[in-house]
Amino acid sequence: MTTHPNGARILIVDDNDVDRETVRRALRKSGLNVHLTEAADGRTALDLWERQTFDCVLLDYRMQSMDGAELFEELSRRMPGSPIAAVFLTGHGTETLAMEVIGAGALDFVSKEDLNPAALRRTVQYALARKQHWQQLNRLATEDTLTGLANRALLSTLLEQAIARVRRNGMHVAVLFLDLDQFKAVNDTLGHPAGDRVLIEAARRLKQISRASDTVARFGGDEFAILAQLADAEDNAGAFAERIIQGFDQPFDLDGQPWSLGVSIGISVCPRDGDTVDELLRNADLALYKAKAVPGSAYRFYTDDLNARVQQRRAVELALRAAHRNGEFEIYYQPRVEPQTGRVLGAEASAYWCHPDRGVVPLDGFQAVVEATGLIGPIGTWALRSACAQCADWHAAGLPDLFVSINLSTPQLLDANIVGTVRSALDQAGLEARYLEIEVTETAAMDQKDAASGPLRKLADLGVSIAIDDFGTGYSSLARLSDLPVHKLKTDATLISDRKTGGRG
Repeated sequence: MTTHPNGARILIVDDNDVDRETVRRALRKSGLNVHLTEAADGRTALDLWERQTFDCVLLDYRMQSMDGAELFEELSRRMPGSPIAAVFLTGHGTETLAMEVIGAGALDFVSKEDLNPAALRRTVQYALARKQHWQQLNRLATEDTLTGLANRALLSTLLEQAIARVRRNGMHVAVLFLDLDQFKAVNDTLGHPAGDRVLIEAARRLKQISRASDTVARFGGDEFAILAQLADAEDNAGAFAERIIQGFDQPFDLDGQPWSLGVSIGISVCPRDGDTVDELLRNADLALYKAKAVPGSAYRFYTDDLNARVQQRRAVELALRAAHRNGEFEIYYQPRVEPQTGRVLGAEASAYWCHPDRGVVPLDGFQAVVEATGLIGPIGTWALRSACAQCADWHAAGLPDLFVSINLSTPQLLDANIVGTVRSALDQAGLEARYLEIEVTETAAMDQKDAASGPLRKLADLGVSIAIDDFGTGYSSLARLSDLPVHKLKTDATLISDRKTGGRG
């Protein structure tokens, strides 16, 4: 039976003072451990239901302002998907009507003429046991098995209830969509058990940051959602998002190895950004999409013009996928020249999109879209194989000392199969590893230093040369790079120009 510090919480609804007193006395004599609240009419009962929860409601079938059937229907409307342990108190001639209400979802009825402590005890115990059984079954259907959080179905139900409260009391409801940045790298590098531990810890942090009145749910994969009722949704939701971002500043400990995973958050607010479940979830998702376009952890609110911008970005995604299928990408090479002699040492490979309308466009201008869509994998592999094949052709043409250099993005570097991908490209081209140079940016090398050091060492052991590109754009020092297998540093141009003009040296 449902328990409470003061016993099962029972609401008695009857507009007859004598009948309420009779029910109250029978419950007191029944031996049940109960905490009683009374309402003399349906409207009062609804107000009480809004302010607190009850384990069981005993309601008179016939009342003046709102009869029991109407009250039960309204309670069911306000609590969709939630069990209401309702027991009807019937007078003479209303048993047939009560049976109809039971068919609509009520649990039982008891005749006032036969009301006694023993009968009332059996009826209430049965209703509470049925409700508890329903809750157990419902928990299996509405709870995420890995994290113990609410799942998508339960969040949608609770959001629908929250929207109804917004219409009645003028409060605001915020929906926060969030996912973990670079989560895929954990699964690819350490395996899915490590990824599961990250999700469990992420759920724990979100529960710790959230209030008891908030609902934290897992939507699947590394995507979570939080439902929060707020007085001033704009300011409070932003402050809430800031706390979440701060809560993920601490790295995740995976078998003694620290992993830093940022978080991107999209926010929609009811009623400003919609007043249906589908609208709020869709708009929070659009805002998340916008937040993910920002480097590092960030949150963004839904705005009216966001949908058009997101649709435009998705159009670019579709065009990029089509370009990959249709072979619209080409590799262009920039010579690497020895300053003293002018001798060509090798070349840097860069991918370009031969757009049918815009002409030749550098593909790095679409880096964020390529990475977010997962196209970085197949496009990056194609570019690597093309560069290796071209270098082998130079050697066959009588230029045996030339090397080729190609950049790896952070997702490529942290891909569990990167070493195998590089080895396969070299073998397929018939190119020795010493003629391939892999470039990674300072940010990629240092922001994920613990995770990146392993793949970089394996590539170096393969015989590939490792270069750090854009050194000086971040806050790295040579000392921090000393334990990475770095063969070359490509200094950011701003360092040289600043030195020439008397700036930092």
